[in-house]
Amino acid sequence: MAILLRHPHLRFRLGASEARSEPYKLYGERALELATPPESKSIGRVKGSAREQDDTVRMSKAVVFDFDGTLADTEGFLRQIYGDIAREKGWEPLSKRTYRRLFTASIWEAARWARFRPWRLHHLVSESRTRLQARANEIKIFDGLKNVVNELHKSGYDIYMLSRNWQSTVQIVVDKNGLGDKVVVLEKPGFFTKHKSVKKLLVQKKYEKKQTWMVGDEVRDLYAAKRAGVPFIAVVWGFQDKKTLKAFKPAALAQKPQEILDIILKSKD
Repeated sequence: MAILLRHPHLRFRLGASEARSEPYKLYGERALELATPPESKSIGRVKGSAREQDDTVRMSKAVVFDFDGTLADTEGFLRQIYGDIAREKGWEPLSKRTYRRLFTASIWEAARWARFRPWRLHHLVSESRTRLQARANEIKIFDGLKNVVNELHKSGYDIYMLSRNWQSTVQIVVDKNGLGDKVVVLEKPGFFTKHKSVKKLLVQKKYEKKQTWMVGDEVRDLYAAKRAGVPFIAVVWGFQDKKTLKAFKPAALAQKPQEILDIILKSKD
């Protein structure tokens, strides 16, 4: 049986077979965000970013980091914000277990939680972004990752941040940690289109695929890397667990930040 969901900015059909096909469309990248209005898919920088690259390519290699759960420890903030919104709206409480399921859920699971009311998901996601931005100065990056970014940059890698979070929120965290002159925050990609952002980056900056790494904490990020044709490092301290990530066969698995550096630098040998 198929279910047709309607929304001013969204119209799609769910069928039982979807859960078994094209898993890159079903996992991570916050299936909740299916209910948010579409946005620009270009890969430009945040206006006014501290770091501006020349049109000529300084380097032929790059690392593209995810933000939430990979570089930044936002889970506690988001869980609290989601819980606050749920209470204000009179929805069922969001336990840690339910929150994690939704954050890495399939389309079907997210739609079931919302009782097939896309506007409920839209409000949850858009309002949570607004509230998270208000607390951006409180967000911390995971221990050791600042050093990883600095060392990769010293080793000749361009560093990018690609996130479904608001660019301004990401930029505040990057700048606060003294990485604004090393990290370029890319424009937020469209639904399930992180791979397109990476492909455009490869073309515009003429990076070599084998020297362009993606680093993330979700299966959705992994499939974006595969579709873009670049190697992917899965980190285990984020939203999806080691067992799930390993089952989808990333190029490498990092159990602590230093391992990201080791994996990438050793790949040059």
